[in-house]
Amino acid sequence: MAGGEERHYIPSFDGNNFDNWKFRLRVLLEEKNCLECLDEMDSSYNIIDSDDAAAKAVKTKQIQDFLKKDRKCKSIITQFVADSHLEYIKDKHAAKEMWTALQNTFERKGIRNQLLLREQFLKANGATLEENDIICHLLLTLPKSYEMVIRAIETIGGSDLTLDFVKRKLLNEEIKQKSKSNMVQENSTAITGKSSYNKKKWNMSSQQRYTKMANKS
Repeated sequence: MAGGEERHYIPSFDGNNFDNWKFRLRVLLEEKNCLECLDEMDSSYNIIDSDDAAAKAVKTKQIQDFLKKDRKCKSIITQFVADSHLEYIKDKHAAKEMWTALQNTFERKGIRNQLLLREQFLKANGATLEENDIICHLLLTLPKSYEMVIRAIETIGGSDLTLDFVKRKLLNEEIKQKSKSNMVQENSTAITGKSSYNKKKWNMSSQQRYTKMANKS
């Protein structure tokens, strides 16, 4: 690491094993005394009109210290993100923004994460799968094109989340995707047909024009 510090063995994050990478990096940030930068700056640092000169001086120092830690925190995060994934944090101005962007993109949340862990636990203990576990397995096997409907399902909780409900949602999405695919195909066919017709029409028109020119000569 910069400044001659010993580099900790943390693999550069390349999109895999985010939970483990996140744990290692949080431990490192805690060691470097800048873990607080992953949260909002303490509101008590805010300077208000009623503050006297002494209070303003203290808060100004606190803000400067936080910003210094934030720069260090950003540097550490950047060093442990692979070149292929720097695009997710390049436009972020604070460590918290970097961290949030990575979490929102790569951290498994909601029912899929919870039920996946439960499914693994049940399998390890020879237990049977319940309805929620079946839902989990179903969602985990879907292609990426279903990501939006999966996110919508993840927001449903309690008794409303049933296997029948999930099946209906997925069936509707399948019909929607097929309809969209057919529409694209029809438009493509129509464009191709129109292009062929125009080309044929142009060729016929050109042939007639050349014939007339030949007859005149």
